[in-house]
Amino acid sequence: MSSDPTGAWGLPGISSGPAPKDDYGRQKARLVKATRDLESVFVGIMLKQMRKSMAGDSLLFGKSPESRMMQEMQDDVTAQQIGSTGSFGIATALYKSLEKTLPSNPSDEIARQSIIADAKNSER
Repeated sequence: MSSDPTGAWGLPGISSGPAPKDDYGRQKARLVKATRDLESVFVGIMLKQMRKSMAGDSLLFGKSPESRMMQEMQDDVTAQQIGSTGSFGIATALYKSLEKTLPSNPSDEIARQSIIADAKNSER
């Protein structure tokens, strides 16, 4: 285990040492949430940049500061909804790339041990 109280790479709650077997589900859920949150952030930035590039007034809200604030809030909600569903596929791609960093799945280990035991028994 790392002696760093903040965890590996300065991120709280992520240790560089081996994780307990019951930790797999929690770590997997955290990774899913993190990748979806990152997709939401990316989509939000993209929507804001798209708004900046638009010429003229917004057809829905107008040009006042209050209208711009409403438009930004709507864009934030839209980005969160898109990110939570993984519609762009960014979260899925990130998850597939990062799932290798998860602790081993205890049920996979039990299945592997069972297969090894069956193979040894069949050799006898």
